[in-house]
Amino acid sequence: MNDKTIRGNNRNNSILKEYKVKDEDGPIRYSFRASRYDYLRIAKAMLDDWQNDTCVGKYLKTIFERKEKKGNQRDPKNLPYARSYAAMFQANYKFIPKERPVMGMGGYGGQHVVIDFENSRIVVTNSIHPNWDDKKIVYELIRKGID
Repeated sequence: MNDKTIRGNNRNNSILKEYKVKDEDGPIRYSFRASRYDYLRIAKAMLDDWQNDTCVGKYLKTIFERKEKKGNQRDPKNLPYARSYAAMFQANYKFIPKERPVMGMGGYGGQHVVIDFENSRIVVTNSIHPNWDDKKIVYELIRKGID
């Protein structure tokens, strides 16, 4: 059993909070690791649950209905077009009507998983660097579909 001291620092590197965490407390981050194949499997399972109104589908609908505005916290590197949070997902994308149920997640290097529950569209991108046109490749495809 290893105890770890976790510190929350602000921009000036002064300690705001310090507390002990034990291994049996579990992970201290809310992220998860998945392969490039897992991203699509997870998105497909979410879409199926939404459409079949399962318990998970009802939960997804609830968090979409209760989404919260981001305010001035837009992150230009990670899903910059999302204007709201729906639990751990991003929602209310700039180019998509806000009542349309579209949620997504972003990851390191410009990875995206975006699901359009209304039109049964899933776009998953896997990259190691964010220097590509995500608006065109991800969000226009979600908004309009394939021409």
